[in-house]
Amino acid sequence: MIEYSSTTVYSERQAYIVRRLIVYVILAVLISLTGCDKADQVIPSVSSQTAESERPLSQPPESTTSSPELPPPVVWDNQALMKDLYTASPYSVSYSELIDSYLIACGLYFDCNSPYLFPADVMADYQETIDYFSPYKDHGFIRDLGAFVDEQNTNASMNVYVPLLQYAVSMKETGECTGNIQSYVFQTDEAFYEFLEKLQQFYTDTQAAAFFEQSAIHKQLETYIQSEMPRVPVTAYFDAAESYTGTKNRLFPGQNLHYATCLSVYKSRNNASFHQVSVNEDMYFLSYQSPLGYNGSFHIQDMLETTLHESLHPFINPGVEQQQEMIQSLAGDKNPAEYTSSIYVNMPWYRITDEAIVRAVQARIYRNIEQGNETAAKQLLDRQTGVANLYSMYDSLAGYENNRETYPGIDDYLQILIPIYLGEN
Repeated sequence: MIEYSSTTVYSERQAYIVRRLIVYVILAVLISLTGCDKADQVIPSVSSQTAESERPLSQPPESTTSSPELPPPVVWDNQALMKDLYTASPYSVSYSELIDSYLIACGLYFDCNSPYLFPADVMADYQETIDYFSPYKDHGFIRDLGAFVDEQNTNASMNVYVPLLQYAVSMKETGECTGNIQSYVFQTDEAFYEFLEKLQQFYTDTQAAAFFEQSAIHKQLETYIQSEMPRVPVTAYFDAAESYTGTKNRLFPGQNLHYATCLSVYKSRNNASFHQVSVNEDMYFLSYQSPLGYNGSFHIQDMLETTLHESLHPFINPGVEQQQEMIQSLAGDKNPAEYTSSIYVNMPWYRITDEAIVRAVQARIYRNIEQGNETAAKQLLDRQTGVANLYSMYDSLAGYENNRETYPGIDDYLQILIPIYLGEN
């Protein structure tokens, strides 16, 4: 049996840990070294290196480029990861100091001149935030942020905040990071954790925790959500989404579904996104969005309109994606600008199509919840001025509703719905 000395096996890892001794307490380092609960299985400290170097390992060492037995120490408490503002199972509303700190840094990087960060066309007052964090504009984290932003659109990068969302949700729910935290920006887990460490340093140096605790805009957000959410039958919307689409059991068999809205007051309301975060046997449908409505101020109905829209995507998108051949054939050389709003024109046709279908389905759900009253449904449809044939799809879905034995799920009706959308405008 080949013997491996611990000096050879752990030299790079020791350097990794020593760097963190400067920042983290001794207890956190010891926990990160163990990978287990039992004290007698702790990897020997530096003082016992000689004895350990003489002990052969039963297996060759893991690659030092990926060390799952040495997870990075937890540096964010649950309140900083996801601060709950409202919870009514299976739904929760929160905001993340972790991700807001990243957005604030992006805003300063772009000199507060981005249409997507600190948006100027809203009634929110960002001056307190700008005044507080501006003295830190030359912080090393912001100076080096160029690789972690969307320069083309002067926005935060989805390739950064999606892994941050994955990390925040799984850490809060299980105490460990699960799922994929890699992206185009983070090619390895180590690259993500290195960025996370620098973000934590920015959070610490700016005393951001104290800012969020006292921030007027965050207090307003918390008060508003806690007062308005109990008045809304939000779980009825999610129940309706599951039953209307009929795809839950096929797409997510045996999984417990949770619906979550992560809010940021620093995001544009036109920049929402949906994410599926898998944590053990649980699936979180996460809408990452602004709490601001069409009028530029906090608006609970507009916020939930976005949340429901985003929560429908996981039930509808996979079926639409399977129809790409038909979609491309029908789309031909059509101009996307004639079929969708400007924010979607650069998407592939199957994504343009699923955005349209989600809107039509959402309007039908509104109608059904209101027991045939179409006021809310038509308000939703009328706001989607750039989407072609929306009313035609909305009307056609009556045939789906009245023939569920023929069409058990929305996937079964796409052969009818897609040609209506991509027909003559």
